[in-house]
Amino acid sequence: MNVVVTGATGLIGSKLVLKLMDFPDVNVIAVSRSEYKLKRLFDKYSNQSRFHYFAQDLSVPFDFDEITEKKFAGNIDFIYHAASPISAETIRKFPSDVIKSNLFSTINFLEYSLSQKTKYNKKCKIILFSSVTAYGNNYVSDCSLAEDCTDITETLDCANAPYSESKRMLEVLAKSYVRQYDIDAIIVRPAFVYGDTFFPPQTALYSFIDAVCHNKDIQLNKSGLSRRDNIHVDDVVSALLLLAQKGISGESYNVSSNGDLGNYAAIDEIAEMIAKINNEKYSSNTKVIYSEDKTSSRKPGIMLNSDKLKGLGWKLTKSLEEGIVEMLEMQYKRNNTK
Repeated sequence: MNVVVTGATGLIGSKLVLKLMDFPDVNVIAVSRSEYKLKRLFDKYSNQSRFHYFAQDLSVPFDFDEITEKKFAGNIDFIYHAASPISAETIRKFPSDVIKSNLFSTINFLEYSLSQKTKYNKKCKIILFSSVTAYGNNYVSDCSLAEDCTDITETLDCANAPYSESKRMLEVLAKSYVRQYDIDAIIVRPAFVYGDTFFPPQTALYSFIDAVCHNKDIQLNKSGLSRRDNIHVDDVVSALLLLAQKGISGESYNVSSNGDLGNYAAIDEIAEMIAKINNEKYSSNTKVIYSEDKTSSRKPGIMLNSDKLKGLGWKLTKSLEEGIVEMLEMQYKRNNTK
């Protein structure tokens, strides 16, 4: 079995590659724009014939068929397309690049799947990564949203629109190819994914972990932020493996906690949890410092209903507290081995 993973050096992609390599009958093709990161993360597989990598910038058009034709002609079974810019700074500074990366790459892989079907009469299943941002954030109270609740979105002028709207569009593209060409593609909408990773994304949670592991306080502008649906990367990977086998073509699936096991928490609550666990386990005295006075009120947030995924046999396993404990342990270990 030949499996492609794009975004292979990111949080989800890297964990997925490592898990796939545990299966002796799986050949893994890891794709990332950074050859340095690919080599650093997967050096232990460099001499294994069933591991391959390609450094490719997905924000520009490319011929994936040409890349894989010699070695894997007509024989790619699954493509996990997880590559996408996610940092708020990147989305703000390079909005056009974000759109190009999400849409060009999606079209390329959909066309590749179509070409395999045409040339070899073989379906290559694509698992496309959408986002929780497909649901927008304009809700008057806390709610749990199923996959068909996509009638509310962000305004087109908001800073995150290049990311959220391109994610919505890639879903439309995938469903269109399924209807018109009968290719095999499903969409996953991960909630807010967290977990230890060697190359952490530039997001708040990872800056908090880094701060307390260097005996620094966590700095936040305000409290009372919206709660969000958090999910540990290990639970995401188990869902992705299941969906490759059981996901129905053309369908979308929330990969989410729905708030179970304490995973429904705002970023300020997560900051407080990180500081508390750090102080208890490592005899530290780190604090969360707010630039504004703390408030008891809180903006509404959303959870993603995961019943559809659970109906396939998936189960959430890790609590937010367990996940934070693990991240701190791994970061301290990494700091001590530098």
